[in-house]
Amino acid sequence: MELAKGVAESFGVFAIFDVETVSRSPAITPFVTQTLYSIPLELRRAACDRDRLKAESARKEMARIISAALLA
Repeated sequence: MELAKGVAESFGVFAIFDVETVSRSPAITPFVTQTLYSIPLELRRAACDRDRLKAESARKEMARIISAALLA
């Protein structure tokens, strides 16, 4: 839980633009935290796997999920 919050807070330098509204941290921190929680546990475990290819693939899939959520 703390890790997700810390990762979400690291997005503080970013902003999400929605027509005339600009959302910056802390406005996007809860959204990013929720997105991180939505990543399946199996995928999070795979991202830490000793098999480098498996871990890299899992991290890329996690990045895709996060990017898609931010762009949605």
